[in-house]
Amino acid sequence: MLTSIIIAFVCVIFLMLLEVPVAFAFAIGTVALLFVNGIDPTMAFSGAFLILQSYVFLCLPLYILLGVVIDSSGIADRLCEWFVTVVGRLRGGLGVAVVLTNGLFGAMSGASLSALAGLGKALLPTLEQRGYPKNYSIALLIPSATLSLLIPPSGGMIIFGFMGRLPITSCFLAPLIPGVIFMLFLCVVHLVMCRRIPSIKATEKVPFSSWARNARKQTWSASLGLLVPVVCLGGIYAGLYTPTEAAGVGALYALFLGLLVYRKINFKKLCANLLSTAEVTASIVVLIFVFSALSKVLIIARVSETLLQLFLAISDNLYVQLAMINLLMVIMGMIMDDSSAILVSAVVLLPVGTALGIDPYHFAAMTAVNLAMGIMTPPVAALLYLGGHIAKLPVNTYVGYVMIMIVFAMLPALLLTMYVPALSTYLPHLVMGR
Repeated sequence: MLTSIIIAFVCVIFLMLLEVPVAFAFAIGTVALLFVNGIDPTMAFSGAFLILQSYVFLCLPLYILLGVVIDSSGIADRLCEWFVTVVGRLRGGLGVAVVLTNGLFGAMSGASLSALAGLGKALLPTLEQRGYPKNYSIALLIPSATLSLLIPPSGGMIIFGFMGRLPITSCFLAPLIPGVIFMLFLCVVHLVMCRRIPSIKATEKVPFSSWARNARKQTWSASLGLLVPVVCLGGIYAGLYTPTEAAGVGALYALFLGLLVYRKINFKKLCANLLSTAEVTASIVVLIFVFSALSKVLIIARVSETLLQLFLAISDNLYVQLAMINLLMVIMGMIMDDSSAILVSAVVLLPVGTALGIDPYHFAAMTAVNLAMGIMTPPVAALLYLGGHIAKLPVNTYVGYVMIMIVFAMLPALLLTMYVPALSTYLPHLVMGR
């Protein structure tokens, strides 16, 4: 059976390289494995239907709706203007504002693609006006958008917790500190790099009183938008409502701002937002359904146990085992979209990590950071190609800058996440009272 699974996975990867949608590629591989190994498809698919009926899963489409509404309601624009006013006076300060805006937007949307699509279109013209070359601007926006995978609420961590049978609230917190570390590293790398680009200008100096007045005005303008993460996450950690209820409250609050306060959303745009939410949710539902069925095959074939024995045979040193697991996750992120890679990690690799003695929340954080790096690393690299589409530039004009940011910002953050487990486990265990 193990041989047939290896062949099936190779065929699935081949289909994905031929641009067959990931869900369909895995569906073909799963159905083939069921029939080749004589497993009753009814048993596998009935269990998958039961998983999709879980109440916890309802929070995923609601958080997707929240991100879509934030993008179209004017909330993101106001956040941008606020950060630009506060930190944009320094040379390179606008780039720092871009990173911080993405971090805060991630605390609202939970989706890296929507963060890049929404903020990229809004910020590119401003960056160019301030002397930032277009290829460097989009290169800064791409890794900044991955903060949406790390800063809660993260759609990826909802999927990981759901499939790994872990509390969603704690999974939200696991990658938070690594995410903040990556955000700081990215700001430092940007400030160093922008010194080598003479065209980047600082904001024209104004008297402190004028700056303070403008900052106060922009803070007031953005204040209701800044409450979105407070409404969502504050209610969860205060014990007022569950993550699912928080997603609903957050989506309703964002709709209230977009419809009645900022008046950026009309009936037509609301319908478009709901349609976009349905499309994204449907693609993830298909993936979860397929992977739920596939997990039956993997459990019967004892794939996790085989991987565990392989890691133990190579080395009994936990640091080496961590490096091997993380290398595997990076490769997964390079050839799959983030949702698919998170499902593989939760279904196949999490049991291996647990058996090796790795804390599940440490494993969740490593998954998030690895896949944040994977989705901007070729050959699949959805964020990399979306950035080129937004900026209307060929990938080769900005991929060098992106690689520099990966090596000097993302990789150090990943190494710290791997080898300092307390960065990932402190907050989840604090909330759980352990």
